[in-house]
Amino acid sequence: SGVWRPQGAPAAVSRGDAVLLAVALEEAFPRGAIASKFALGAARLGGAVGELLRAQDMAGDFGSVERYQHEGARQVAFNCIERGRLFLKIAERYREFFEVTCARESALNEEKANMLQRLADMETEQRATAKRADTATARADTLAAELAAERDMRATAETALEHATHDLDDTREQLGAQNKILAAEVEHLLHMLAAARVDGEAALAAATADLEARLAASEDARDGLEQRMRFTERQMQQLRAGVQPLPPGVDTSAQTDDVDFAGDASSDGDSMQETRQVVAAAPSPAPTRRPPPRMGGFAGLLPPGHGRVRGAHWAISVVVQAYSEKIVADAVSDRQSNPRLGLCEFVYERQLTHFGLRSLAESNLLDLIATVKHHRRRLPRLRWFALFTGLADAGGGERYDTPSHVSFYLFALQQLAYPANLSVLFATDSASDDAPVLLPATAVAEAVRACFRYLGDPDATPGFFSACARAPGYEPEKGLVCADVLVRLLMEEYCMRLERNTAHLRALFQAADTDADGRVGYDDFAMLVRHCSPDVTERMLTRMYSEAVRALPAGQHLLPEELFVRVAHTYGLDRWRIDGALLAAPA
Repeated sequence: SGVWRPQGAPAAVSRGDAVLLAVALEEAFPRGAIASKFALGAARLGGAVGELLRAQDMAGDFGSVERYQHEGARQVAFNCIERGRLFLKIAERYREFFEVTCARESALNEEKANMLQRLADMETEQRATAKRADTATARADTLAAELAAERDMRATAETALEHATHDLDDTREQLGAQNKILAAEVEHLLHMLAAARVDGEAALAAATADLEARLAASEDARDGLEQRMRFTERQMQQLRAGVQPLPPGVDTSAQTDDVDFAGDASSDGDSMQETRQVVAAAPSPAPTRRPPPRMGGFAGLLPPGHGRVRGAHWAISVVVQAYSEKIVADAVSDRQSNPRLGLCEFVYERQLTHFGLRSLAESNLLDLIATVKHHRRRLPRLRWFALFTGLADAGGGERYDTPSHVSFYLFALQQLAYPANLSVLFATDSASDDAPVLLPATAVAEAVRACFRYLGDPDATPGFFSACARAPGYEPEKGLVCADVLVRLLMEEYCMRLERNTAHLRALFQAADTDADGRVGYDDFAMLVRHCSPDVTERMLTRMYSEAVRALPAGQHLLPEELFVRVAHTYGLDRWRIDGALLAAPA
């Protein structure tokens, strides 16, 4: 163990041995030598204890000092064995204290290393925590701002809800009161309507009876006048036959006495008597009645009748207004994928909507029909309306009373009148009802190009102008073109193209009619329509086919050629044509 232990009884030592032992100790370990060896100074001794204890020769130095201590104990034990043992026990305690101190310092160092590691980990975690804290703080600030905004929005919404609730309650109360008032008014109006209906029926019956009586009286008076006129004509013929020429030199203006012509006295009475007998014996002519008026496309909409002929200005104003409203109605029908109404049906519905009462609307419409038929030969603007409504014939078997003709006509009027309304083309503000409407040549060129874009053939515009230059009445040399002439030329061009379109549609139908029975079913019909219009929807196909089937007798569902062409024209396929370039291209 390195601890000195006396062997047997201690030997006597002199003072010199003790001095030598002290000198050896001072030489081996002078005062401050250990501190100087294991520390850099006395001031750093306390802070360098760990380095001191971890030194490799610390235990050796401690053993050397311990040996000197044991030797000193041996020398003391010579005089007193108990003192020597005491010194040895003290040395053992120092040894134990040194070992415990070293072990404690080692544990402390290990704990310090662990603590340093933990401190480094905690610093890393602290930095991560600080970063998370910063992120959480920013997120919290964002959430706080959003929460504040949400609170503001909620407060605004609650305020708006309160206002809306209050307004809704007020509106509900007002509507309830108005509902009660309207219910009372409706009940009152129903009673008034029933009374008015009874009075109207009675007045209508009385007026009808009065008119019938007046008509019968007028017919009787007319028949009587006709008989009297025929009787007077016969008398005048007989008088002319019985009158002889005057002798030469006789002037009746200077004659004072009655002239007795030869044979006049005897023949006058006889001739009058014979005339009366002939008239009495002649059978009375049968009363003649006017033939029923031509109603055109209005025949199935209102009962036939004779309207009053009004001024041409009035008829033109009504027609222009009907055209303008028809354009709007056609746009709505196209947007809703519905077929366009015919012009006659639209005008009839417009009259009913405008006047409210059917009798008044039909009376006004009869006046319009009579006025249009009266002025159609003189005014081309009314003649087109007569052609579109079937009130007049175009001649040559040509028909204009189709929706496709009306659609192109209205489109052409729109383009020619742009940016004004249609009234500029009908001279409604002019004092004369047949005043020509002159259009600038530049505006006419743009309008005609738009019309040919509508027809799907914009490249044909120059050829149309070349053909117009040879047409009578088309004289654009002064920079102005007559609107009526241009409209006529455009309609002639459209009719020519529509005739070609009809021929192409018939050829397409015959190509799809593989069994040559003159009829096609839904599949062939859908194939034909898709060939003409690849973008057509299934809904449109179903609508077209359903409308065509409704025109067939009950129980039939196969479409004939004429019905296919008519439905195709109704739904905008009047401009389709077979592409000649595709036919000429090699397969």
